[in-house]
Amino acid sequence: MLRLPVYHIRRMARWVMGDRAYPFSLSLLEMRGHLVGPAVLLQSRRRVRRQGRSAPTVTAITGEQGAEET
Repeated sequence: MLRLPVYHIRRMARWVMGDRAYPFSLSLLEMRGHLVGPAVLLQSRRRVRRQGRSAPTVTAITGEQGAEET
């Protein structure tokens, strides 16, 4: 968990020193995502607990080849 803040600090320091290979705005967006992500995950888990799981969007493969539905 400590690696992310250190990574962002180093990236910002490189940007200030003149290494402009990575856009500053994208770095800020990544930091925001790392800060907000855990709270949004918790919110989503609470919503699933309250509303229940949705139906699967992908049908499962049965492994039976050539089986036709009648």
